[in-house]
Amino acid sequence: MQKIFKLLREPYPMQELGLRDMLLAVVSGIFVMGYLMFFNPSGPLTSSAMLVKLLGYALITTLFVLFNAFVIKGILQLILKAEYWTLGKQFIWYSYITVVIGFLNYYYSHSLELYRFTLQGHIISACAFGALLFGSFLAFNFNYLSNKYGKRAGVLNALLKPKEVKSDKFFTFKNIRNEEFQLPENDLSYVQKCRKGAKIYYIEKGNPVSKKILEDFKTVIDKTSDYNILRCHPDYLINVDNLEQIKGTAQGYRLKFYLQNEKVPVGKEYRNIIKDYLSK
Repeated sequence: MQKIFKLLREPYPMQELGLRDMLLAVVSGIFVMGYLMFFNPSGPLTSSAMLVKLLGYALITTLFVLFNAFVIKGILQLILKAEYWTLGKQFIWYSYITVVIGFLNYYYSHSLELYRFTLQGHIISACAFGALLFGSFLAFNFNYLSNKYGKRAGVLNALLKPKEVKSDKFFTFKNIRNEEFQLPENDLSYVQKCRKGAKIYYIEKGNPVSKKILEDFKTVIDKTSDYNILRCHPDYLINVDNLEQIKGTAQGYRLKFYLQNEKVPVGKEYRNIIKDYLSK
């Protein structure tokens, strides 16, 4: 059971709009129509009018999947950060789509007096459809992306080299009490953007420490521009010299730093920056 919960917490891409989403939507519609044609719950098809009505199920399913992929999930992206999306949340997302498809097709059937299924029957049929189609797609996509980025991460990890010469530079920041303090570049792991100010993660006397600072993220970027600091994400700056491991996930890369428990996400547009730096 613990392995299942651990798997459901694995990162998963929140949104990958494009051909794959459109294909999934079309296949969903065809799958529903094919199910009704194959099992013929109302008897064999006897007219072209009945075929048109069956196309209605395919159209409803396809449009609803597309609407959620391109509209609802786009709204969710404004509320939730994409790096916190997981396999479990994607499973819940597909479950929601499956159940609503059951409701929509029930009311469509009721309006045309087709298939005297109960609402419960439509929901059960939709869940069976979702488990087969969406479940298969989710498993395939997760494994495909995990293997893809896992292999690429392996190549990047081979490029990681221990720092030969330690830096003698210091950063000067202000804590939340507006007091200045200095932080050796060697001790800094990464910096995270916050709503107000920023948060720095570093090593102090062999222990991981995090501290809020008054400087906003843009100011931190300016202060660290002359140092060995890279931006790997819209909300993160990293000290590459303290990078311990690059992990490949279905969502892309996650960076592990010495003694730090949290893993830093790498934005899609920053992947080549990391690769180019390590390749030097």
